[in-house]
Amino acid sequence: MDAIRLVADEELPDGTFAEWLEFRARRALESTGTEIGVAGNDEVRRLTEQTAALFRLRIYHDLENYEGCTLETISLRHGYEGQILPGPNAEVEGGYGGLVARLAEEVDVRLGHEVTRVDGRTDKEGFRVHCLTSEGPERVFVARRVIVALPLGVLKEAISSSSFFDPPLPDLIAGPISRLEMCLMNKVELRFPRRWWPPGLAGLNIATRADDLVGDQPWSHWVVESDEAAVIVCYASGRFAERVERMPDDEAAAEATALLRLAYGEEFGGVPDPIAANVTRWRSDRHARGSWTIFNAGSRGVEDVRAFWVHNRGRGESSDDGGGMRGMFFAGEHTCDNHVRGLDIGTVHGAFLSGGLAAEELLRDVGMVHNQTT
Repeated sequence: MDAIRLVADEELPDGTFAEWLEFRARRALESTGTEIGVAGNDEVRRLTEQTAALFRLRIYHDLENYEGCTLETISLRHGYEGQILPGPNAEVEGGYGGLVARLAEEVDVRLGHEVTRVDGRTDKEGFRVHCLTSEGPERVFVARRVIVALPLGVLKEAISSSSFFDPPLPDLIAGPISRLEMCLMNKVELRFPRRWWPPGLAGLNIATRADDLVGDQPWSHWVVESDEAAVIVCYASGRFAERVERMPDDEAAAEATALLRLAYGEEFGGVPDPIAANVTRWRSDRHARGSWTIFNAGSRGVEDVRAFWVHNRGRGESSDDGGGMRGMFFAGEHTCDNHVRGLDIGTVHGAFLSGGLAAEELLRDVGMVHNQTT
Protein backbone atom coordinates (compact mmCIF):
# COMPACT_ATOMS: atom_id res chain seq x y z
CA MET A 1 0.00 0.00 0.00
CA ASP A 2 2.97 2.34 0.45
CA ALA A 3 3.67 1.97 -3.27
CA ILE A 4 0.12 3.07 -4.09
CA ARG A 5 0.53 6.08 -1.81
CA LEU A 6 3.76 7.09 -3.59
CA VAL A 7 2.13 6.73 -7.02
CA ALA A 8 -0.89 8.74 -5.89
CA ASP A 9 1.24 11.56 -4.51
CA GLU A 10 3.14 11.79 -7.78
CA GLU A 11 0.44 11.24 -10.38
CA LEU A 12 -3.08 11.90 -9.04
CA PRO A 13 -3.11 12.80 -5.32
CA ASP A 14 -6.79 13.75 -5.14
CA GLY A 15 -8.12 11.24 -7.66
CA THR A 16 -10.02 7.96 -7.52
CA PHE A 17 -8.86 4.54 -8.65
CA ALA A 18 -11.03 4.83 -11.77
CA GLU A 19 -9.49 8.18 -12.74
CA TRP A 20 -6.00 6.76 -12.19
CA LEU A 21 -6.68 3.69 -14.38
CA GLU A 22 -7.90 5.96 -17.17
CA PHE A 23 -4.87 8.23 -16.70
CA ARG A 24 -2.47 5.26 -16.93
CA ALA A 25 -4.27 3.80 -19.98
CA ARG A 26 -4.11 7.08 -21.86
CA ARG A 27 -0.44 7.52 -21.01
CA ALA A 28 0.35 3.99 -22.18
CA LEU A 29 -1.40 4.57 -25.51
CA GLU A 30 0.34 7.90 -26.00
CA SER A 31 3.76 6.39 -25.29
CA THR A 32 3.32 3.75 -28.02
CA GLY A 33 1.54 5.95 -30.52
CA THR A 34 -1.35 3.46 -30.53
CA GLU A 35 -4.74 4.61 -31.75
CA ILE A 36 -8.00 2.82 -31.14
CA GLY A 37 -9.29 1.80 -34.54
CA VAL A 38 -12.11 -0.24 -35.94
CA ALA A 39 -12.54 -3.67 -34.34
CA GLY A 40 -11.11 -6.62 -36.20
CA ASN A 41 -12.77 -9.90 -37.10
CA ASP A 42 -15.31 -11.68 -34.92
CA GLU A 43 -12.73 -13.95 -33.29
CA VAL A 44 -10.54 -11.00 -32.25
CA ARG A 45 -13.57 -9.10 -31.00
CA ARG A 46 -14.77 -12.08 -28.96
CA LEU A 47 -11.31 -12.60 -27.46
CA THR A 48 -11.11 -8.90 -26.59
CA GLU A 49 -14.50 -9.00 -24.88
CA GLN A 50 -13.58 -12.12 -22.90
CA THR A 51 -10.27 -10.61 -21.79
CA ALA A 52 -12.00 -7.39 -20.74
CA ALA A 53 -14.65 -9.37 -18.82
CA LEU A 54 -12.02 -11.37 -16.93
CA PHE A 55 -10.04 -8.19 -16.16
CA ARG A 56 -13.23 -6.51 -14.93
CA LEU A 57 -14.01 -9.53 -12.73
CA ARG A 58 -10.54 -9.38 -11.18
CA ILE A 59 -10.93 -5.67 -10.42
CA TYR A 60 -14.38 -6.28 -8.94
CA HIS A 61 -13.28 -9.25 -6.83
CA ASP A 62 -10.01 -7.79 -5.49
CA LEU A 63 -10.99 -4.12 -5.13
CA GLU A 64 -14.67 -3.23 -5.39
CA ASN A 65 -16.15 -6.33 -3.77
CA TYR A 66 -13.51 -6.30 -1.04
CA GLU A 67 -14.00 -2.62 -0.23
CA GLY A 68 -17.72 -2.45 -0.99
CA CYS A 69 -17.48 0.55 -3.31
CA THR A 70 -16.65 1.41 -6.91
CA LEU A 71 -13.30 2.53 -8.23
CA GLU A 72 -14.79 5.94 -8.94
CA THR A 73 -15.52 6.41 -5.23
CA ILE A 74 -12.50 5.14 -3.32
CA SER A 75 -9.53 7.45 -2.81
CA LEU A 76 -6.37 6.47 -4.66
CA ARG A 77 -4.22 8.10 -1.98
CA HIS A 78 -6.04 7.00 1.18
CA GLY A 79 -8.18 4.05 0.05
CA TYR A 80 -5.97 1.35 1.56
CA GLU A 81 -4.66 3.15 4.63
CA GLY A 82 -4.89 1.33 7.93
CA GLN A 83 -4.12 -2.22 8.98
CA ILE A 84 -6.12 -5.33 9.72
CA LEU A 85 -5.49 -8.40 11.86
CA PRO A 86 -3.89 -11.26 9.89
CA GLY A 87 -5.67 -14.50 9.17
CA PRO A 88 -8.99 -15.57 7.64
CA ASN A 89 -12.41 -14.26 8.54
CA ALA A 90 -14.03 -16.07 11.46
CA GLU A 91 -17.60 -17.30 11.52
CA VAL A 92 -19.85 -16.75 14.54
CA GLU A 93 -21.75 -19.96 15.16
CA GLY A 94 -25.47 -19.24 15.07
CA GLY A 95 -24.95 -15.70 13.79
CA TYR A 96 -24.29 -12.38 15.48
CA GLY A 97 -27.69 -12.33 17.19
CA GLY A 98 -26.66 -14.95 19.73
CA LEU A 99 -23.37 -13.16 20.39
CA VAL A 100 -25.12 -9.85 21.05
CA ALA A 101 -27.69 -11.52 23.31
CA ARG A 102 -24.95 -13.15 25.37
CA LEU A 103 -23.03 -9.89 25.76
CA ALA A 104 -26.21 -8.14 26.87
CA GLU A 105 -27.12 -10.67 29.58
CA GLU A 106 -25.86 -8.48 32.44
CA VAL A 107 -26.51 -5.10 30.82
CA ASP A 108 -29.63 -2.94 31.05
CA VAL A 109 -30.57 -2.82 27.36
CA ARG A 110 -33.73 -0.91 26.44
CA LEU A 111 -35.12 -2.28 23.20
CA GLY A 112 -37.76 -0.37 21.29
CA HIS A 113 -36.19 3.01 22.09
CA GLU A 114 -35.14 5.15 19.12
CA VAL A 115 -33.05 8.23 19.90
CA THR A 116 -34.47 11.33 18.22
CA ARG A 117 -32.47 14.13 19.86
CA VAL A 118 -29.49 14.65 22.15
CA ASP A 119 -29.37 17.89 24.12
CA GLY A 120 -25.96 18.97 25.39
CA ARG A 121 -25.24 19.14 29.10
CA THR A 122 -25.48 22.29 31.17
CA ASP A 123 -23.97 23.31 34.49
CA LYS A 124 -27.00 21.98 36.33
CA GLU A 125 -27.77 18.72 34.55
CA GLY A 126 -26.37 16.22 32.10
CA PHE A 127 -27.20 15.25 28.55
CA ARG A 128 -30.87 14.80 27.77
CA VAL A 129 -31.36 11.88 25.37
CA HIS A 130 -34.84 11.93 23.84
CA CYS A 131 -36.26 8.59 22.66
CA LEU A 132 -39.41 7.43 20.92
CA THR A 133 -40.57 4.12 22.33
CA SER A 134 -42.41 1.22 20.77
CA GLU A 135 -45.23 1.91 23.24
CA GLY A 136 -45.65 5.43 21.84
CA PRO A 137 -44.73 8.11 24.41
CA GLU A 138 -41.37 9.87 24.40
CA ARG A 139 -38.90 9.09 27.14
CA VAL A 140 -35.97 11.24 28.19
CA PHE A 141 -32.84 9.80 29.77
CA VAL A 142 -30.46 12.13 31.61
CA ALA A 143 -26.75 11.31 31.98
CA ARG A 144 -23.58 13.24 32.79
CA ARG A 145 -21.70 11.29 30.13
CA VAL A 146 -22.72 9.39 27.01
CA ILE A 147 -21.12 7.14 24.38
CA VAL A 148 -22.40 7.64 20.84
CA ALA A 149 -22.06 4.39 18.87
CA LEU A 150 -24.35 5.25 15.96
CA PRO A 151 -23.18 4.00 12.54
CA LEU A 152 -21.46 6.59 10.35
CA GLY A 153 -24.37 6.62 7.91
CA VAL A 154 -26.79 7.53 10.71
CA LEU A 155 -24.37 10.16 12.05
CA LYS A 156 -24.20 11.76 8.61
CA GLU A 157 -27.98 12.13 8.61
CA ALA A 158 -27.90 13.39 12.19
CA ILE A 159 -25.45 16.24 11.53
CA SER A 160 -27.44 17.28 8.45
CA SER A 161 -30.39 17.84 10.77
CA SER A 162 -30.43 20.99 12.86
CA SER A 163 -32.28 19.26 15.68
CA PHE A 164 -30.57 15.93 16.44
CA PHE A 165 -27.52 17.29 18.30
CA ASP A 166 -28.13 20.49 20.24
CA PRO A 167 -25.70 22.21 20.25
CA PRO A 168 -24.26 20.86 16.96
CA LEU A 169 -21.23 18.60 17.13
CA PRO A 170 -17.86 20.40 17.15
CA ASP A 171 -15.98 20.77 13.86
CA LEU A 172 -13.35 18.27 15.05
CA ILE A 173 -16.04 15.56 14.86
CA ALA A 174 -18.51 16.97 12.33
CA GLY A 175 -15.76 17.41 9.72
CA PRO A 176 -14.72 13.74 9.55
CA ILE A 177 -18.35 12.61 9.66
CA SER A 178 -19.18 14.77 6.64
CA ARG A 179 -16.06 13.76 4.68
CA LEU A 180 -16.09 10.00 5.24
CA GLU A 181 -18.58 7.79 3.40
CA MET A 182 -20.37 4.50 3.94
CA CYS A 183 -19.94 1.82 1.30
CA LEU A 184 -22.68 -0.61 0.35
CA MET A 185 -22.53 -4.38 0.16
CA ASN A 186 -25.72 -6.36 -0.07
CA LYS A 187 -26.23 -10.11 -0.06
CA VAL A 188 -28.66 -12.16 -2.12
CA GLU A 189 -29.15 -15.50 -0.40
CA LEU A 190 -30.71 -18.34 -2.40
CA ARG A 191 -31.82 -21.69 -0.97
CA PHE A 192 -32.23 -24.51 -3.48
CA PRO A 193 -34.05 -27.83 -3.13
CA ARG A 194 -30.70 -29.58 -3.64
CA ARG A 195 -26.99 -28.82 -3.81
CA TRP A 196 -26.54 -28.64 -7.59
CA TRP A 197 -22.86 -27.63 -7.49
CA PRO A 198 -19.99 -30.10 -6.89
CA PRO A 199 -19.12 -31.03 -3.29
CA GLY A 200 -16.20 -29.16 -1.76
CA LEU A 201 -16.81 -26.03 -3.87
CA ALA A 202 -16.29 -22.85 -1.82
CA GLY A 203 -17.54 -20.29 -4.33
CA LEU A 204 -18.53 -19.37 -7.87
CA ASN A 205 -17.20 -16.50 -9.97
CA ILE A 206 -18.87 -15.33 -13.19
CA ALA A 207 -17.32 -12.85 -15.62
CA THR A 208 -19.84 -10.72 -17.52
CA ARG A 209 -19.55 -7.98 -20.10
CA ALA A 210 -19.28 -4.41 -18.84
CA ASP A 211 -19.27 -1.17 -20.80
CA ASP A 212 -16.68 0.40 -18.52
CA LEU A 213 -14.42 -0.46 -15.60
CA VAL A 214 -16.81 0.90 -12.98
CA GLY A 215 -20.02 -0.43 -14.49
CA ASP A 216 -22.60 -2.70 -12.96
CA GLN A 217 -20.99 -6.14 -12.43
CA PRO A 218 -23.98 -8.40 -11.79
CA TRP A 219 -24.06 -11.77 -10.05
CA SER A 220 -20.32 -12.32 -10.31
CA HIS A 221 -19.21 -13.36 -6.79
CA TRP A 222 -20.94 -16.25 -5.01
CA VAL A 223 -20.02 -17.96 -1.74
CA VAL A 224 -21.22 -21.44 -0.81
CA GLU A 225 -22.54 -21.54 2.75
CA SER A 226 -20.67 -24.33 4.51
CA ASP A 227 -23.20 -24.69 7.34
CA GLU A 228 -26.28 -24.90 5.10
CA ALA A 229 -27.30 -27.81 2.90
CA ALA A 230 -28.07 -25.93 -0.32
CA VAL A 231 -27.55 -22.18 0.10
CA ILE A 232 -25.33 -19.89 -1.95
CA VAL A 233 -24.90 -16.17 -1.38
CA CYS A 234 -24.12 -13.48 -3.94
CA TYR A 235 -22.07 -10.59 -2.54
CA ALA A 236 -23.10 -7.42 -4.36
CA SER A 237 -21.23 -4.13 -4.05
CA GLY A 238 -20.83 -0.85 -5.92
CA ARG A 239 -23.43 0.04 -8.50
CA PHE A 240 -24.77 -3.49 -8.52
CA ALA A 241 -25.50 -3.31 -4.78
CA GLU A 242 -27.48 -0.10 -5.34
CA ARG A 243 -29.53 -1.84 -8.04
CA VAL A 244 -30.13 -4.91 -5.87
CA GLU A 245 -31.37 -2.60 -3.11
CA ARG A 246 -34.31 -1.59 -5.32
CA MET A 247 -35.24 -5.12 -6.42
CA PRO A 248 -37.98 -7.20 -4.76
CA ASP A 249 -36.74 -10.55 -3.45
CA ASP A 250 -38.51 -12.59 -6.15
CA GLU A 251 -37.15 -10.39 -8.95
CA ALA A 252 -33.60 -10.68 -7.60
CA ALA A 253 -33.96 -14.47 -7.30
CA ALA A 254 -35.29 -14.79 -10.86
CA GLU A 255 -32.52 -12.66 -12.39
CA ALA A 256 -29.80 -14.46 -10.43
CA THR A 257 -31.12 -17.89 -11.36
CA ALA A 258 -31.32 -16.95 -15.05
CA LEU A 259 -27.68 -15.86 -15.05
CA LEU A 260 -26.53 -18.97 -13.17
CA ARG A 261 -28.26 -21.10 -15.81
CA LEU A 262 -26.68 -19.06 -18.59
CA ALA A 263 -23.23 -19.48 -17.04
CA TYR A 264 -23.40 -23.17 -16.06
CA GLY A 265 -26.14 -24.64 -18.24
CA GLU A 266 -26.46 -28.37 -17.59
CA GLU A 267 -22.84 -28.74 -16.45
CA PHE A 268 -23.78 -29.69 -12.87
CA GLY A 269 -27.12 -31.26 -13.68
CA GLY A 270 -28.91 -27.97 -14.21
CA VAL A 271 -29.83 -25.13 -11.88
CA PRO A 272 -33.24 -25.69 -10.23
CA ASP A 273 -35.59 -22.93 -9.13
CA PRO A 274 -34.71 -21.62 -5.64
CA ILE A 275 -37.22 -22.39 -2.92
CA ALA A 276 -36.41 -19.30 -0.83
CA ALA A 277 -34.60 -15.99 -1.25
CA ASN A 278 -33.47 -13.17 1.04
CA VAL A 279 -32.00 -9.80 0.04
CA THR A 280 -30.30 -7.39 2.44
CA ARG A 281 -30.85 -3.65 1.93
CA TRP A 282 -28.37 -1.82 4.15
CA ARG A 283 -28.66 1.59 2.47
CA SER A 284 -32.42 1.65 3.00
CA ASP A 285 -32.08 0.60 6.64
CA ARG A 286 -32.48 3.89 8.53
CA HIS A 287 -30.58 2.44 11.48
CA ALA A 288 -27.53 1.71 9.30
CA ARG A 289 -27.55 3.69 6.01
CA GLY A 290 -24.78 1.57 4.58
CA SER A 291 -22.37 -1.25 5.37
CA TRP A 292 -19.03 0.11 6.63
CA THR A 293 -16.74 3.13 6.39
CA ILE A 294 -14.47 3.72 3.41
CA PHE A 295 -11.77 6.26 2.66
CA ASN A 296 -13.40 7.94 -0.29
CA ALA A 297 -11.95 10.63 -2.52
CA GLY A 298 -12.24 13.88 -0.56
CA SER A 299 -11.61 12.27 2.82
CA ARG A 300 -8.37 12.55 4.77
CA GLY A 301 -8.07 8.84 5.45
CA VAL A 302 -6.86 7.74 8.87
CA GLU A 303 -6.49 11.39 9.90
CA ASP A 304 -10.28 11.73 9.82
CA VAL A 305 -10.76 8.57 11.88
CA ARG A 306 -8.13 9.57 14.42
CA ALA A 307 -10.10 12.75 15.19
CA PHE A 308 -12.61 10.71 17.21
CA TRP A 309 -9.86 9.56 19.60
CA VAL A 310 -8.40 13.04 19.85
CA HIS A 311 -11.86 14.07 21.01
CA ASN A 312 -12.32 11.05 23.31
CA ARG A 313 -8.95 11.54 25.00
CA GLY A 314 -9.82 15.17 25.56
CA ARG A 315 -12.44 13.85 27.98
CA GLY A 316 -15.15 14.13 25.36
CA GLU A 317 -14.57 17.84 24.89
CA SER A 318 -13.42 19.84 21.86
CA SER A 319 -12.21 23.42 21.87
CA ASP A 320 -15.01 24.62 19.60
CA ASP A 321 -18.07 23.09 21.29
CA GLY A 322 -18.50 25.60 24.09
CA GLY A 323 -18.50 22.80 26.68
CA GLY A 324 -22.01 21.64 25.78
CA MET A 325 -20.75 18.31 24.48
CA ARG A 326 -18.18 17.70 27.20
CA GLY A 327 -18.56 14.10 28.32
CA MET A 328 -19.68 12.77 24.92
CA PHE A 329 -17.52 9.92 23.64
CA PHE A 330 -17.62 8.14 20.28
CA ALA A 331 -17.32 4.46 19.32
CA GLY A 332 -17.97 2.34 16.23
CA GLU A 333 -16.07 0.88 13.31
CA HIS A 334 -15.72 4.38 11.80
CA THR A 335 -13.58 5.41 14.80
CA CYS A 336 -10.99 2.63 14.34
CA ASP A 337 -7.54 4.12 13.67
CA ASN A 338 -5.24 1.18 14.64
CA HIS A 339 -3.79 2.95 17.69
CA VAL A 340 -4.56 -0.32 19.49
CA ARG A 341 -3.94 -3.69 17.85
CA GLY A 342 -7.20 -4.91 16.32
CA LEU A 343 -8.82 -1.47 16.18
CA ASP A 344 -9.47 -2.03 12.47
CA ILE A 345 -11.85 0.13 10.45
CA GLY A 346 -14.76 -1.59 8.74
CA THR A 347 -14.65 -4.68 10.98
CA VAL A 348 -16.85 -6.20 13.68
CA HIS A 349 -13.93 -6.80 16.01
CA GLY A 350 -12.80 -3.18 15.55
CA ALA A 351 -16.26 -1.88 16.40
CA PHE A 352 -16.44 -4.12 19.47
CA LEU A 353 -13.00 -3.03 20.67
CA SER A 354 -13.80 0.65 20.13
CA GLY A 355 -16.74 0.40 22.50
CA GLY A 356 -14.54 -0.92 25.29
CA LEU A 357 -11.93 1.76 24.68
CA ALA A 358 -14.54 4.53 24.68
CA ALA A 359 -15.90 3.14 27.97
CA GLU A 360 -12.37 3.22 29.42
CA GLU A 361 -12.03 6.89 28.45
CA LEU A 362 -15.36 7.62 30.10
CA LEU A 363 -14.37 5.81 33.30
CA ARG A 364 -11.02 7.57 33.28
CA ASP A 365 -12.89 10.87 33.10
CA VAL A 366 -14.74 10.02 36.32
CA GLY A 367 -11.56 8.79 38.00
CA MET A 368 -12.34 5.06 37.95
CA VAL A 369 -9.57 4.08 35.49
CA HIS A 370 -6.04 5.46 35.68
CA ASN A 371 -3.97 3.36 33.28
CA GLN A 372 -3.82 3.97 29.53
CA THR A 373 -4.69 1.09 27.17
CA THR A 374 -1.98 0.42 24.58
